[in-house]
Amino acid sequence: MAETLRREIVRDFRMGHLHPGSPLLQLKGIGEYLYSRLKLVFRRNSARKFTIAQFARCITPFSSVQLRDELQRAMQNNRGNQCTRTTSSPTHHIPDINERGWLAIVVLVRVLAAGRDGHGLGTAFTFNTRLLRVTTRSIASKRCGCRTRSMCTRDRTDTCTWRDGLCQPRNPRELGFPGVAGQTGQLLRMPRNTSPVQRTAILRTARGSVPIRSRDPDVVNDLRSGHAHHSYAKTASPIRLFRRTGAHVRVSN
Repeated sequence: MAETLRREIVRDFRMGHLHPGSPLLQLKGIGEYLYSRLKLVFRRNSARKFTIAQFARCITPFSSVQLRDELQRAMQNNRGNQCTRTTSSPTHHIPDINERGWLAIVVLVRVLAAGRDGHGLGTAFTFNTRLLRVTTRSIASKRCGCRTRSMCTRDRTDTCTWRDGLCQPRNPRELGFPGVAGQTGQLLRMPRNTSPVQRTAILRTARGSVPIRSRDPDVVNDLRSGHAHHSYAKTASPIRLFRRTGAHVRVSN
């Protein structure tokens, strides 16, 4: 999928469908919500368009870690960690980061960094794009966490199991979604031989910090709605925990 999108973006630059003055909204996978998040995180005037050239200038001085963290903050889902269902797909656990938006913005950065845009927008980049990973999580990590106990125990595919009050992947090594800006994602791995005190400290950190106040309007809305910390359930592995579903506070810029 990433390679297909890369070819499309390179082709669009070559044919003039994309150019330095094109708004990021023109990228496939970037809708109005994610476009507003990008303008918010990169401190752009919300009343004006945020172009590819402006975006390139914003990220030019970034380190690899800063680039990853800022893009992840921008690409946060409106209903991250909650359950949703559409007419075309079964109920699934929404990741913290919008997968289509993340793919679009990461591929754009890689195209600019490789000089394939034809305008030299990425010639001054010094960061390494290796931290901008595009991962595909398993079907079990998408669906199990949103099932009731009865749905979980009746699972004919044998991919889910009920444990610690949560339906979760039977295999604790299933690939889950990542967290935002270095925070813990869907799966939490404990170091081996962790003492009870260390375990408590790791869990406290993994839950994430809920800010008292924020300039991020989306975070403010989360706080007003009473969204809270992450919570994790035990799995069949003594060193792995699986995140419970539920509304949470997005990571502030």
